[in-house]
Amino acid sequence: MTKAMRLFAVLGVAVLLLAATSPVSANCNPGKTMGQLSDQRPYQYTFMSGAVVDTPDVIGRFWQAGARTSANEGTATAALWLLPFGPDHIMYFFLGDETVTGCPAGDLITLIQSPATDGRGAYFAVARVTEGLVSSMSFDYTETSTNGFHMNRLPHPGVAVTGKAGSVLTMNVTMPDISTLTDSPSRTFWGNNGVLASTTITGMRLLSALGNNGAPPSPLASGWTNTTLRTTGAAGGPLTGFQFTCPASGSQDLYLAVQLELDGAAVLSDYVGEPTQVRCNSGLAIPPVKEKKPKNH
Repeated sequence: MTKAMRLFAVLGVAVLLLAATSPVSANCNPGKTMGQLSDQRPYQYTFMSGAVVDTPDVIGRFWQAGARTSANEGTATAALWLLPFGPDHIMYFFLGDETVTGCPAGDLITLIQSPATDGRGAYFAVARVTEGLVSSMSFDYTETSTNGFHMNRLPHPGVAVTGKAGSVLTMNVTMPDISTLTDSPSRTFWGNNGVLASTTITGMRLLSALGNNGAPPSPLASGWTNTTLRTTGAAGGPLTGFQFTCPASGSQDLYLAVQLELDGAAVLSDYVGEPTQVRCNSGLAIPPVKEKKPKNH
């Protein structure tokens, strides 16, 4: 049996089990489907190299563009629709499932997130696809890529400390550019032709947190503080004159990280990116160690 045949056999069983165990939602009947499985193009994978693959660490969200409050993943966790296949994963879900809120239509946005296995920030993938009638998938994500989704580490902000007066640090921050559209492992956004990353990743927030003796806090955004500073779109840019008052304890350092705003801030990323450490006692900014790019699959 070929790899393709095995994949379709596994997914076929998964679909039958889902249909047998999950009542159908009246909101989306006849039900629609979303995924990386198509009768028009080759199926594709979501590659999660460098990211934690265990639930509940993997957090997935999908919603109708512009209508997050009325059509979204509801209580459907990523474990239900990001299905493991060998070392990789493939997206597939029946949107008529009772866990789904409403019935997504038009454009569907999907966000996949997971903490990095080395504890430094998190990995993510963002995709947007328009509902179609040609493919067996209502929302066919194979339209948006030729070699699958490679989750990438959300990069760190650049920090240059420009002054230190007592316990107050003044610094210039550069938010990273994550708007690259090259279909490679460095790609951060997948969308239909003509759809720009900045129409979906509509902003980036600068978050701060304190860590003890060089140990950064958890990448869960809920443990960080919003500085209220942000840039618009996915291309990043400068934030000048940011000030922070260091704590009296010399053992605590400042950490700065990026949180994504999607679809006009209708959704915020559940994880922050790789943090940049700023030593409060010396005012020295220490960027993370540069990682090696993963090889293309």
